[in-house]
Amino acid sequence: MASPKKKPANTDKTNWGRILGAVGTIAVFIGVPFLTAQDVIDRALVYTFGVGNEYDVRGPRPTFTGFQANDVNMNLDGGSVLIKRVSVETGFVGMVKNAFTLSMNKPVEKVSIIYEDIRNPEGFALFDPIGAFGPSSASLFEAAGCGDNGYWSESELASSMGLSTSPGTIKVEFSTEGNSVINSTSFSAPGAGTATFIVTAAAIETRNSFFGIPEFGAVSKIGMTVSDDGFVKARNNYCAQLTKVSVEQFIENHIASIKRMLLAGGAKSSDELLAVYREFATNGGSLEIDLDRARVSVGNNPSIGEMLIGFKGEVRLGEQKAAYAFETVPAMDWPADSRDKTAYQVLLAENSLPSLGTVGEVSANADGSEVGTVVVQGKAELLLMPSIIAINRTDPEYLNSFGAILPYKGRRLRFERNGKPSIDGYLIGPSKGGIRIRVPQPGGYAEIELPTKDFKRAILFPNRG
Repeated sequence: MASPKKKPANTDKTNWGRILGAVGTIAVFIGVPFLTAQDVIDRALVYTFGVGNEYDVRGPRPTFTGFQANDVNMNLDGGSVLIKRVSVETGFVGMVKNAFTLSMNKPVEKVSIIYEDIRNPEGFALFDPIGAFGPSSASLFEAAGCGDNGYWSESELASSMGLSTSPGTIKVEFSTEGNSVINSTSFSAPGAGTATFIVTAAAIETRNSFFGIPEFGAVSKIGMTVSDDGFVKARNNYCAQLTKVSVEQFIENHIASIKRMLLAGGAKSSDELLAVYREFATNGGSLEIDLDRARVSVGNNPSIGEMLIGFKGEVRLGEQKAAYAFETVPAMDWPADSRDKTAYQVLLAENSLPSLGTVGEVSANADGSEVGTVVVQGKAELLLMPSIIAINRTDPEYLNSFGAILPYKGRRLRFERNGKPSIDGYLIGPSKGGIRIRVPQPGGYAEIELPTKDFKRAILFPNRG
């Protein structure tokens, strides 16, 4: 008689082991991304905006293809920027690979970081890879030639130029190609413009990377596209009115200011290259620049001119094109007293602004309208001759104490000082010994402190939003 078959002694244990294993796998897949979501968002912010800033992040969480967070507040020195949503996209395969290996450093094909609905009321330069893009317009050299203006905030684009802009978006993409790493960053400011900057560089492998993205080595290629979405014409009309010249004259002042900034760095552009840019500065369009490294090294502490001639390539605007061509020249330093001045103000002091001749010699503005005609918030008005245009403004409001100034944080004021020249700048806020101001200077901006003992009074510019 056959003996009854015995039930395998380890069946229950095996089943339970499988169940526990499955539960553990699910826990790892779900738990690890949740635990690391905050770290991923934090590292994405540092990758994009650099170290030194403080970030408040709400609701970091994983998705099937990456990570998200809401209402990210960037606490900057003197202000803040709110980003309604941040997304880090690695793809589903990349998420699975990193979750199951208990790591967020495993290589993926591409990482995208998207910052949507950016509220930047004070005009901080979030997208500024070459120090020349407007923080709210995404346009090159946005305020060059426009009096004492160095840049504009979102509210100023609306109040001064009548532009209907919406919150911006920044998208950053990292990918690898052979032994190179490619970074593409685009800034879209709907109603003003869009700029994209692509850098290809040698890949330097590191142990603790961001989803396997190598660090950047020597740059080999640069690509840039600047597309106008209404800002150029609005800027030209506004600045022509503000500086009391025709639109055509403003454009020449704009070009002259850029040339003066280049000369300060020991660089000079070819006439053909300037002709392409002049067309963009006049009528907008989509300006494209493609560059390849021409020189391996430019030495220690290179001038702007030496860095510019380190690349070769082409600049295009529609069917118009020119070689990317710069030459190094002896640097034409800024005057000693020009620290707080724009390039336009320096040219004015040097009596070097270009002239189109008398009003009678200029038949029309660059946009075809009669000389003296400007368009403000969509309304065309015939003003007086450029030399005597009267800007309709409210008389300045004098503020005689720091207490009276502080409610105007982020606004542009003229600060009169005791025994010293006045300073035009944007109020950042109080400091230990006075107040901090953001002032334009050739090639960028600077934050300075105005001590209490130096303060006399301030003038508020009521038409600047």
